[in-house]
Amino acid sequence: MALSKAFPMNLVLLIFYLIWTTQFSSIAAFFHSQKTIKDVSLMYVAIAALVFCSLASISEIIRSGLISVDKGQYEAGYASGLTKAQTFFHVIVPQAVRAVIPPLTNDILSLVKGTALVSVIGVSDILTDSINAASAAYSYLEAYVAAALVFWGIGIVLERLSHYVERKFSKSVKTLAG
Repeated sequence: MALSKAFPMNLVLLIFYLIWTTQFSSIAAFFHSQKTIKDVSLMYVAIAALVFCSLASISEIIRSGLISVDKGQYEAGYASGLTKAQTFFHVIVPQAVRAVIPPLTNDILSLVKGTALVSVIGVSDILTDSINAASAAYSYLEAYVAAALVFWGIGIVLERLSHYVERKFSKSVKTLAG
């Protein structure tokens, strides 16, 4: 986790890319695959690198959400005859999810914005496509505004989705309390 937090995303992308290009045949041999490096998209390298960069913060968010639930909630679940698994899934998780949604949404939005860095390893993304279109038409401002609108649209959708999930879990807790 410390490595995931310590390195900037563009450096992680470059390291994953270099490992991929220099060690692909070893990796393919380990999995007994006949694929060559040309058969596999760099998109998988980008996804692996972005996941690596996000693991630490997402795990910390989930851990803090679980810790935020009072110990009395566990005891209440056990006292009402629920097993450990039932207590966890029916009592703890709904409360933890409510605490986790806002910071998790922020982390996902940061990850979406971080996808603009995948052009470092040659994977096309929204920003790279807009730069290519701008170069062809010499309309840089329009292309950058279009890319910004796409990122903004994705952000709005993610925020609306998080508000929906947050309301859904708030209703379930209010129903249980009422």
